[in-house]
Amino acid sequence: MTVTAGPVLSITDLQTRFATEQETVRAVDGVSLELGPQETLGIVGESGSGKSVTARSILGLVEEPGRVHPDSTVRYHDPAFVQQIAREYTDRVRWATADTADQRSADDSFVTITAGSNTGDSITVERGAVDLAGAPDSVVRSARGGEIAMVFQDALSSLNPVYTVGNQLTELLGTHQGLSGTAATEAAAELLESVGIPDPKRRLSEYPHQFSGGMRQRAVIALALACDPTVLLCDEPTTALDVTIQSQILDLFDRLQRERDLSIVFITHDMGVIAQVADTVAVMYAGEVVERAPVDRLFDQPKHPYTRGLLRSIPGLTGDVDRLPTIEGSVPTPTEPPTDCRYAPRCPKAFAECEAIHPEHVAVGASDEDQTETEAGTGTAAGAVDHTHTAACLLYPASEPVDQRVEQHVGADSSGGTNDSLEDDQ
Repeated sequence: MTVTAGPVLSITDLQTRFATEQETVRAVDGVSLELGPQETLGIVGESGSGKSVTARSILGLVEEPGRVHPDSTVRYHDPAFVQQIAREYTDRVRWATADTADQRSADDSFVTITAGSNTGDSITVERGAVDLAGAPDSVVRSARGGEIAMVFQDALSSLNPVYTVGNQLTELLGTHQGLSGTAATEAAAELLESVGIPDPKRRLSEYPHQFSGGMRQRAVIALALACDPTVLLCDEPTTALDVTIQSQILDLFDRLQRERDLSIVFITHDMGVIAQVADTVAVMYAGEVVERAPVDRLFDQPKHPYTRGLLRSIPGLTGDVDRLPTIEGSVPTPTEPPTDCRYAPRCPKAFAECEAIHPEHVAVGASDEDQTETEAGTGTAAGAVDHTHTAACLLYPASEPVDQRVEQHVGADSSGGTNDSLEDDQ
């Protein structure tokens, strides 16, 4: 892996839609995220928020009738991969450096090179990106596994029940790494050992049903690591495990990340898991990201009413309560472009404008009721704005009166450029 100065993965305005005879479901609707080198980005939200579809959209694994909208971008920034693809698709490259003679601006270009050289048939890339959302299927397949791998939620359904675990690992190593025979078997055993499976050579000859739940999940992680990816997408990998095994799997991810310099997207509905594994957090609701923040800040100073509701529902070791607080209602199925706050029907702080205006992301500081204190652990004075922490809510900026807040959100929406967008390659 080549460590980049900027993000490893940047997603801008990701939209995934499922068209049926009755309606079109906007499962992911304008999601923008960044993942840095060796960073863990947590994506959290209730079931039906669009978390898993977001991960599948990155790798082109959305099943029919789902489609990723053409305006979406999923940029992968590894220079070695960009160089490989640029040499294979020279007619689909856009050179963004001003001193490069070979300028391309074709609408169908999906490779952007922002620093490098082009001499004859030789292309050298120092900085750039491949847009997987706009790339041919062959490019996405070459990225899948070798560059970006995925650990699925249900380990049992992720493994073929009629083949041994060793068969499945060696087949993968043969397809992507060119290994066969003894070399493939030894590499497969090393993978099982790396994820903590005891007596790995013997376990290679066993079938998935002979593994416990925790061991199956470790085997699935081994499959994901077989091609030494840069990015690991983990779709609720601990949901079906008891808390003891869950803790072991989380410790395993932490060790593997340090040993292999992985960047991880960790999807879960469990705020406790997010607190343990994530560096930054994106809170999703009804296909949209409603709050983004460093993990410590999100738990110390949650801003969006939905985030606060999720945190209140976490069981605690102290407190005399008969029943945990809940969020009344359920996540809606978005079928139309957003013209309001989708959370408004369930929000205890909603007001009239929330039903008529779609909120845009704004940088947030301490809310009005918190401005007498200094925000713990952030180094940010009370009431100050932290641009690493944003929320899509008409309650912010909290320091401004309601009419000015609303005007700011309306202006961002009507201008066509929102605070949700990410800058182009730098």
